[in-house]
Amino acid sequence: MYKKSINDPASYWSDMAKDFVFKYSEQSVLKFNFDILKGPISIKFMEGALTNVCYNILDRNINKGLGHHIAYYWFFAGFSAEALADRIRDANCVMLITCDRAYRGTKFIPLKGIADLAITLCNKSGHSIRACIVKRHLEINYQGEMNNNCSHLLIKWDPMVDIWWHEAMEMADDYCAPVWLDTEHPLFILYTSGSTGQPKGVVHSTGGYMIYTATTFKYVFNHTDGDVFFCTADLGWITGHTASVYGALANGATVVLLEGTPFHPNPDRLWQLIDDLRVNTFYTAPTVIRSLMKFGDKYVQKYKLSSLKLLGTAGEPINPEAWHWFYIIIGKGNCPI
Repeated sequence: MYKKSINDPASYWSDMAKDFVFKYSEQSVLKFNFDILKGPISIKFMEGALTNVCYNILDRNINKGLGHHIAYYWFFAGFSAEALADRIRDANCVMLITCDRAYRGTKFIPLKGIADLAITLCNKSGHSIRACIVKRHLEINYQGEMNNNCSHLLIKWDPMVDIWWHEAMEMADDYCAPVWLDTEHPLFILYTSGSTGQPKGVVHSTGGYMIYTATTFKYVFNHTDGDVFFCTADLGWITGHTASVYGALANGATVVLLEGTPFHPNPDRLWQLIDDLRVNTFYTAPTVIRSLMKFGDKYVQKYKLSSLKLLGTAGEPINPEAWHWFYIIIGKGNCPI
């Protein structure tokens, strides 16, 4: 397989795409030029073909009989209004979806207020938001039942912009036909960490990213049907986006999503989740590993971690001490990294 990907990449990626739904054209599957002397540098994947990512990573798996499988165990806030406004303008968004409020650990996050200020900043710069959809979270829900003890909190409501999610869904059709897009159509914009200054938006295209991330997830993590995957990377980072969302869904995988910090309420939160949910693949960063090492082995030794088959790290090189602790203490010497 590796030799074919190097010697005949067009045939290799054509094979990888066969399991997905495309409306093919007569154009070749893969065209690329990396030699500036031969013309403009370019990569074109399935030029002229049409596809839809949502159909391929959701409907396609339901049609394969995986509709009863659990996609996510979900156990992110933090944007400032200014940063949110920058991303709205950069991506030319016309709709915003948010909760009313949330807690991140013990920190109260006024999400609706942040969204309102971001919309105001966008309006002042000449970019208009068509609608802001708000999900009740810390308020009384639409059935009149209490979600929690925060009923005294009030939302600043703008009927010209704001829409309740439950009211919008009451008018929604049960079926939404997929929109078939060119394979080179932009799928999403994801920002760099900003380590070189102002964060830079990187555009990822529809067809190429879908097939690449599906292939990467399947073979790098040796994913098999029934495996439970757990990645601690933030979804706002390409690792979290690829591993926990697109790659996982494209393969019909079950994923654990962690909201909050690995150290709250106790430093054994990750190990408890791995045991409780029978996680098979655990993917994290060297920084997280080093941070958990500081608490000693006692928080790990309370758990069997016997379901683990594969460990992974990303984001930066891992130092020998952290690698050894990860391999011996977490993987029990049985899991490749």
